[in-house]
Amino acid sequence: MNVTTSETDLDNVTEFLNTYDIGYTNLYGSQKMFNLYRVQSLPTSYIIGKDGVIHERIVGPVTQDGLTEKFAAID
Repeated sequence: MNVTTSETDLDNVTEFLNTYDIGYTNLYGSQKMFNLYRVQSLPTSYIIGKDGVIHERIVGPVTQDGLTEKFAAID
């Protein structure tokens, strides 16, 4: 999920995902989501399984390869 206060054009998000060939699910969040997940700094990533359980919280930058590896570990 992407939560931002500076990006307001969803077309930019789609372009970014396509440019970097990001295939895993991304959701565009809101300030409400930011608050619900108690994000204290950006970037913060959550690995959430199909069952809705949060498997990991990562504070700081991540790479696509790193995320792909983490997703594979919970499938």
